[in-house]
Amino acid sequence: SALFQRSDSGLRLLARFPLKHLLPIRLHASFPESYPSVSPPTFNLQCLWLSDTQCRALSKQLRVLWEESSGLPILFAWADWLQSSTLTYLGMASRIVLSPACDDFFAGGLDSVDGNGSVASSGAADAVTPCPADTAVSRNTAPAADGAAA
Repeated sequence: SALFQRSDSGLRLLARFPLKHLLPIRLHASFPESYPSVSPPTFNLQCLWLSDTQCRALSKQLRVLWEESSGLPILFAWADWLQSSTLTYLGMASRIVLSPACDDFFAGGLDSVDGNGSVASSGAADAVTPCPADTAVSRNTAPAADGAAA
């Protein structure tokens, strides 16, 4: 069950409840001719519930994983790491702050962070534009009912 409370200013409604699932982190990759022996995949990350700074941190870690792989195929290792380690790596294992829906929720393009940490916009009309960080709602995570981590 959810626990609702007003922020100290009274302007925001904060909700705390356990989460079992979040929207996906999208990893888009393309492979240069020299992959995997010399060059890593070119990639970008898209995620509605992570800030640009958090996406950049994940991109940086993916580049570190590539450097540690010694020229081996890396895409499945990246996907596994994103799925299993993102929340812990970003310090979000027990608490996640999500932004509420914006007025232009279905307008504009989906921001993404490429493998170099640059923010880009897809410009797709049906994509979602993340809300500003100062309109955050607090939502805590808890273990799923079966004991698995959220």
